[in-house]
Amino acid sequence: MLAGEDRVLGHRLAAAWLEEAGERDALTLAEHFARGQAPERATVWYQRAAEQALEGNDLEAAVKHSERAIALGAEGEALAELLQVQAEALKWRGANADAREAARKAMAAAVRGSEPWCAAAGEVVAASGKLGDRGTLLEISEALLGLAAASGGSSRVVPIARAAT
Repeated sequence: MLAGEDRVLGHRLAAAWLEEAGERDALTLAEHFARGQAPERATVWYQRAAEQALEGNDLEAAVKHSERAIALGAEGEALAELLQVQAEALKWRGANADAREAARKAMAAAVRGSEPWCAAAGEVVAASGKLGDRGTLLEISEALLGLAAASGGSSRVVPIARAAT
């Protein structure tokens, strides 16, 4: 029933109150923050909504919520994690080429060698293997092995094992 700036303020206040009260529905919070023109806070909650949807096997919602967060300006590690959610959801939908592309974007958004980068690399090699894309498998495997030789680290074990498989 509010108009213009009052509606925006109302959504922002509602979101803050719900957040403080312990609201667990990430999508509700995300939408209130988005309507309240607080994109940085909406992005955080859309990311949680995407992760919750993926955990609940709602693959379409996982992709949709992550796309919304990306559209609101997610960047850096948050962007990498959102793209990783998309890659996993697309993988489970059988869209391996799209999953590979989302995972490649996640790798580009993450810090090389970080856990998000390695998780994305694992998705790239998994999708590439299903697609018979040996060139990408070799490229990512060499990058992973170079990182493993340089610094070790358990986050590289899964993507290296996927590449080996």
